[in-house]
Amino acid sequence: MRWSALLLIWPVCLAAAITQAGAQTPATPEFVKVYGPHTVGQTFQYSASNLDRIGLWVRKPAVANHHDLVVRVRKSSSARRDIVVIRTPVASLASGDIQWFRFRPLGDDEVPTFYVQVESPGSTEANALVVKVERGPVAGTVGPVEMGGVARDGALTIRLSTERSIWTRIGYVLARFEVDKPWFYDRYFFVTLFVGYVVLLVGFLRYTLRLLREKSPQSGETADVSRTFMGYVIGLFIVRGILYSSLFPAWQAPDEPAHFAMIRYLAEHRTLPDVETAQIDRDVLESMDKADYAVILKGGRPRPDWQTWIEDPRDISVLNARA
Repeated sequence: MRWSALLLIWPVCLAAAITQAGAQTPATPEFVKVYGPHTVGQTFQYSASNLDRIGLWVRKPAVANHHDLVVRVRKSSSARRDIVVIRTPVASLASGDIQWFRFRPLGDDEVPTFYVQVESPGSTEANALVVKVERGPVAGTVGPVEMGGVARDGALTIRLSTERSIWTRIGYVLARFEVDKPWFYDRYFFVTLFVGYVVLLVGFLRYTLRLLREKSPQSGETADVSRTFMGYVIGLFIVRGILYSSLFPAWQAPDEPAHFAMIRYLAEHRTLPDVETAQIDRDVLESMDKADYAVILKGGRPRPDWQTWIEDPRDISVLNARA
């Protein structure tokens, strides 16, 4: 009885063991050629800020290839504009390993989902490079891989990373100040202003503290004290004003359009405007539109630049809002 039961059970146990072993065996990855119109794309998500490099598993062809591998980063697979475009000669790539592609960091986004596309338009099937598509999940990827714009099973083998050093982060902050500014508003200009403001502020505080500790100055020293004190105040005011006006995008200071409209009205009419009927002049509205007022107001970047993910920065018209 016992032996007969074992004879009946052992085929079932053997089948279950084989099924479990097969499930534990990792699926074989697929190696996909990239050439001509045959592109490979993958949606990915990076929750941290300042993503500045993507790693791709790449294998070079055995024959010579003098064309470029092109890596494009967009907001989505259907986006019309590229955020990042990197062109790398195929001959310079490492073969059979993760190849890192660096770029200026992506801007922060409430929905940190992007799309990377790998292509090599000049290559042919004979000298095409190869990328790897995993059959299982890949960290950071969202949804299936796309080959030639068609969704397929698997995920593109990618790695996501960013530089975390303090000096790099400072460089990113300074670089943001340069966006949509005249040529002389570079990072060195802002560093000079910051340092100058700190020096003036420290000098002003030390001079004021010394005046408070000392006895009242003699009558002959009053004029010198007043000139020095006012020199610090005027210097701080000028440097702070330049910083304030250069860091804020045009028309983005609190209520700046309305304040400007009122000051212009006072200068032209020598009287206060009627609050119920006053409006911002059309030339001011046109200037606000050129400065992408509506785009910045909703949280976007001022113009198409390396920190921008907006498809069309001028897709919102500025209405004739009353002052």
